Amino acid sequence: MASSSKIKSYSFTNEAYALAVYHTLKHSNCQVSGFLLGRVDGTSVSFERAVPFSHSHALAPTLKLACVAAEALGKSEDGKQLELLGYYCGNELADAKKELKPIHRNVFERFVQNNPAASAWLIDTEKLDDDVFALKGFTAKDRAGELVPIPASSIRLGGASLGGDRPGLLMEETKNLEYLQVSDFDDHLHDPSKDWTNAELHGILATKNWAGA
Repeated sequence: MASSSKIKSYSFTNEAYALAVYHTLKHSNCQVSGFLLGRVDGTSVSFERAVPFSHSHALAPTLKLACVAAEALGKSEDGKQLELLGYYCGNELADAKKELKPIHRNVFERFVQNNPAASAWLIDTEKLDDDVFALKGFTAKDRAGELVPIPASSIRLGGASLGGDRPGLLMEETKNLEYLQVSDFDDHLHDPSKDWTNAELHGILATKNWAGA
């Protein structure tokens, strides 16, 4: 099992990135959190799926159940065997956009204990207005020790290095309010008809034409 110190690059599929951002946009007045499913290939991590988890402060009661469900989803992804490799959170106050708050750090430490290659990502949706990548990543040095920022040069979106038009294209997509279709684990617990896997929306995002990016 690779450790975060050996990981040199992180990539997001467009649909994984978009779904995580959509989650923060739908619950813009709440702190949100979710998981990132992906795979490790040598010194690279590829995030292929986002799993919206919560839009409340009470994470602990359902965290273990949601993690188990997310891991099962990763194993059922058309034989891809995706792992739980990332934790994201968003809609934090301005002074909390540079580092993980204790509640999120505690969750992230559990991720690292289960998989040393795990990373955490803060979403700042205000960056979307500037057409720039909205996630800031961190790894944990020595498993659950000091948090180390992931340099932008190590991050790729949709198979390309950051820059260009990809984040801007996502901002264009938000104008049709597609993000309102997102359901997280909290939504599912209140209404079981809500699909926390967001299978339909994930499929739609995966087939969008991002060729202009």
